[in-house]
Amino acid sequence: MQSPTLHEKFQTTYETRKSREHMKQGKVGRDNCVTSNGLSETTQTHMSDHEDEQCSQKLEILQE
Repeated sequence: MQSPTLHEKFQTTYETRKSREHMKQGKVGRDNCVTSNGLSETTQTHMSDHEDEQCSQKLEILQE
């Protein structure tokens, strides 16, 4: 096995960082907003306020 080139290493780091940014911006778990326990963990952790609002609205609609 040859060691990864600098470019490959950079690419991997970049991908990881990008997916972390994604999570920070609340893009993770937003679509499965409502789960069996109300909110998925990723949704609670990563959603922005605006998306959070939408989620609560969805929940209220479901509970009526």
